[in-house]
Amino acid sequence: MLGDGASPSLNHRDRRKQETRRRVLQAAKDLFDRHGYDTVTIRMIADAAGVAVGSVFTTLPSKSAVLDAIVIDALAEQDHRIELALVGAEGVVARVRCIFATLYTYHDDRFMLLLQAISHSWVRAPEAEVAVRAAIAPLYRRIERTLRAAREVGELSDDADLRLITDTLFATYIANYRRAAYDAWTVLDLADRMERHIRLVLTGAGLRG
Repeated sequence: MLGDGASPSLNHRDRRKQETRRRVLQAAKDLFDRHGYDTVTIRMIADAAGVAVGSVFTTLPSKSAVLDAIVIDALAEQDHRIELALVGAEGVVARVRCIFATLYTYHDDRFMLLLQAISHSWVRAPEAEVAVRAAIAPLYRRIERTLRAAREVGELSDDADLRLITDTLFATYIANYRRAAYDAWTVLDLADRMERHIRLVLTGAGLRG
């Protein structure tokens, strides 16, 4: 068993490491958003965070890992915002639209960072892909629960393939960002288009009402 003096020291180190991680990720988010992922260096991140370069590497092993950590942290925050946004939403179309509208709103302030994260997702390391998929799983489960609840009350057909619907809607949600990138679509534009996709997909799943 550790002595009385060991635990506070360990806790202090953990707190310092967490604070360094927080500062590194915040600095990286700002820099990636302003200058682009490819332009930013670990030294730039360290300088902006007010830490040594070695401290960045102690916290996260590479620039790629920094961006992956930003994505994973953002997914947890998004899920919390969706939970709040869904209060009072009724009907499967309205609830699914609310989920994706919340995501569009969340990314509106750091849109360039989002585009870089999407681009980076095609080249991230396999182990990082596993970690990101684990982080995104709660969002997929939330969409599936919403669809399952609709199926249970008769809004969707009993044989509706919930996993396939979820995959299709999420892929559509990501694809719609091209409209924001190249056609200056607003959050409302994206949410309205997403609702049309939702209705189209759910009609194929026997949407009633």
